[in-house]
Parts: sequence; C-alpha cells; structure tokens
Amino acid sequence: MLPEDIGEMHSLRKINMGQCSRLQELPPLVVDLKQLEEVVCDEETKYLWESLSFLNNVRIIVVKENINLNWLHKTQF
Repeated sequence: MLPEDIGEMHSLRKINMGQCSRLQELPPLVVDLKQLEEVVCDEETKYLWESLSFLNNVRIIVVKENINLNWLHKTQF
C-alpha cells in the first residue's frame, strides 16, 4: 500500500513502484502529485496509473521482473 498522505509530497517527480505487483489501488491523494513526471511500475500496476486522467503528461515506464536463478547452482544441500 502507498501511504494515504502521499499527496503531501508535492515536489515528487519520480516514483518507483517496481516490485509492487500486489498493489490494488492508489490512495485518492495521488491527484495532488502535480510535479510527478515519471512512474516506474510493473505491468500489473500500470493500469492503476493510466486510469488517472491528470497523469496524461506523466511518463509510465513498465519494468519487466528480472528472475535470475543463476545463484541456484551455488547452493549445496
């Protein structure tokens, strides 16, 4: 969850919401983020940000989840 008072961060220009794929809603006060220029998020939460009409000038960047299992070969049982 994002804090309810996130809208008080009036100077916020970029928010990284990567690895927040379980986020189901944005607090109403995100509309107060007038300086927001960029949102980095997962494919699962992209629709939340796109649904906000005030964000038409905000760049939404979708990051792909990086699943790297290379460390498994080092694990000894």
